[in-house]
Amino acid sequence: MKSKIILETGESIEGFRLSKSLGCKIGRIIFDTRVVGYEKVLTCPEYSDKIVCLSYPLIGNYGINYEDTETRNVFPAGLIISELSLMYSNYRAHTSFEDFLSNTKICAVSGIDTQYITGKARDSGNLWGAVVPGDVDIKKTLYEIKVKKESGQEEFPHCYVPEERKGIQVAGRPEIAVLNLGLKNSEISFLESSGYGLKIVDMDEEEMYSKIASSDALYISSGPESYSLVVRICGLLRKCVGKLPVLGAGLGHLVLGILLGGEVSGSFVNHYGVNHPVVDIKTKKCIIAEQMHSFILKRETLSNEIIRYVHLNDETVEGLFDEKLKAMSVSFIPQKEQFETFFSLIKG
Repeated sequence: MKSKIILETGESIEGFRLSKSLGCKIGRIIFDTRVVGYEKVLTCPEYSDKIVCLSYPLIGNYGINYEDTETRNVFPAGLIISELSLMYSNYRAHTSFEDFLSNTKICAVSGIDTQYITGKARDSGNLWGAVVPGDVDIKKTLYEIKVKKESGQEEFPHCYVPEERKGIQVAGRPEIAVLNLGLKNSEISFLESSGYGLKIVDMDEEEMYSKIASSDALYISSGPESYSLVVRICGLLRKCVGKLPVLGAGLGHLVLGILLGGEVSGSFVNHYGVNHPVVDIKTKKCIIAEQMHSFILKRETLSNEIIRYVHLNDETVEGLFDEKLKAMSVSFIPQKEQFETFFSLIKG
């Protein structure tokens, strides 16, 4: 069945619908350059309400492995691919990419020149569009895109965490409060590796602050980008910084940046995928980071003394470290090294 991508520029690009969803999904178009890992793209809260263009030309050739998904939900509003592989081959696969999509509400379309869409999204910085049925009224859709973009409406879907992982007590060991803004399985696994106790705290809990304040450290998870949510969290956590070690990742990086005097920039970046070069200013070590964010902090609003990581392509701030306050953050997906640094702050 025919489907279309309509860009806010007025362009209409025809493709073929992959999912059962027949609706019109509007959102900011971002591109992700990864070759493997589309399970993560579909199940990470950072992609919530976005239309994701996968720039790699062949998608679905290794199927879907549920062990590699990050949550139980599918978050993007829409998905754009070039070619769907009709066969998949992977001994770990549980189902096909197409069958997986059929059980979701995502609007997915194939047969699109994803290199063209990638170029448009990269050059624009803030390109909006819609995934729609083939017979849609284009003028009406363009008006709806304009309205949603200008309204600045933000959705914050709740990220479910299994009950068995919500509270892990370890006698005689420090306890880390984990603020769930969109917590992923990989984040929980790294935190569990510390051997410390974990106390996962949801945003809607009435005793959120008291649970955090009574802990020995705080991890602020990543999650869907919502500026209003960031401001709200800052108000709740302002008294925590300096009283206990803090690590913020993704959305948590923005929270800590504001609490340390920074401001969120009005411009956007397309930092999505697994191939972003980031330099550690202190050690001069370069790492290739996985990233899932559009929001950035204004570098000029932050003290140079606390800027720890910088993106080599555009020199945007990728991480902060304040040794005196025992506070650190990264805008990319933290790995073993960043978590070990956080654990050392707790020990110290």
